Amino acid sequence: MGALDGKVAVITGAATGIGRASALLFAQAGARLVLTDVRDDALAPTVEAVRAAKGEVTSVIADLARAEQCPMVVDQALATWGRLDVLFNNAGVGTMVVGGTVESIDLEHWDLAQDVNVRAMYLVSRAAVPAMRAAGGGSIVNTSSVSAFRGSVGRPSHAYAASKGAVLALTHAMAASYGRDRIRVNAICPGTIRTRLTADFIARAEREAAEGRGIPLGRVGEPEDIARCALFLASDDASWISGTEIVVDGGAPSCHAEAARVGVMREIVFALEFRGVGVPVPGAEGKRRARSTATSQTLSTVLGADGIRGRVDATSGETAVLEASVQRFGDGTFVETGTIAYGGAGTIDFETIGRGWVAPAPGPGTMAGGVLWKIIRGAGGFAGAQGLITSNFTVSAAGEVVDDQFARIYLP
Repeated sequence: MGALDGKVAVITGAATGIGRASALLFAQAGARLVLTDVRDDALAPTVEAVRAAKGEVTSVIADLARAEQCPMVVDQALATWGRLDVLFNNAGVGTMVVGGTVESIDLEHWDLAQDVNVRAMYLVSRAAVPAMRAAGGGSIVNTSSVSAFRGSVGRPSHAYAASKGAVLALTHAMAASYGRDRIRVNAICPGTIRTRLTADFIARAEREAAEGRGIPLGRVGEPEDIARCALFLASDDASWISGTEIVVDGGAPSCHAEAARVGVMREIVFALEFRGVGVPVPGAEGKRRARSTATSQTLSTVLGADGIRGRVDATSGETAVLEASVQRFGDGTFVETGTIAYGGAGTIDFETIGRGWVAPAPGPGTMAGGVLWKIIRGAGGFAGAQGLITSNFTVSAAGEVVDDQFARIYLP
């Protein structure tokens, strides 16, 4: 008999990483599942994997950053299975998107962290509680983070930390309010887990763990490590556990040794608009070239073991130039490798993480898409660079590309 036999479970952020691992484990434990994520092409492989394992599953595509879409996942559970017993609030936006200090992060990204990581959790839970009360009780598991109570000198993320701290406060408050309804509410605080949200630093963390630095158990976490904890909290095995958080971090100390060893590093942020031609859409495979429409506005923060040592706002005086090779696939996705030259400051080489996507957009003949790039090497002033670049673009009917990029670069 499985630990979740007869139970209906909703998992948000189920397409990859912790959500995908939890979906497979919950299905093996006998749960009937409702899986949700923002993109159908990303969620579909997880749904098919659950079905291939003989699991019972339905799915709903919802953007949980949009308040009106949050109740859809609970509605789907009730329409399909007639009840709800478990909610795993796992959807979130990570530090590679909402990283930075209160000085360097813009309001849009600050709000995004709170909207996805906290507000969506509140709205989905608000829809779930009456259904659980009608079922005679249930379990809500919220994904927080060790960032809720550990700051990082080398990789600051104030918006993310604030949102995950709010998750813990919400967890405690909900547990106190809904215990009388036999609804348990707990949180998981993952440490360094190998997912797409940690792609910009996981290799360094893995190397340091293997060398005996940072993580006493000698390895970074895997999504399955969190999934097993979520299964325990979701099941009746945790029937007398509520209002608490479980830290799953391989034994990393509560005060980072990172600050003592980081030395001095710089965080550089670029927010640029590129315009060019040649994009990963039908009829335009091969190469693309684009030039920024303005000089490179930068915010450079110098970090050290004793905190922020200084900040420099600068303008390069030169435009940035992007050149990339594109491989397009039949499903509308693509991958790229290329180089960006930031004026005389230096160059970075990048490659796509996963695949980018393109789709029809409002307006005759227009397309829109997005892609996440990983920095694989730097030269000139960017020697030793690590980090990520997000790119969101639109393509006019005439083939002109407007490419909004946000780059977060860490330098030794």
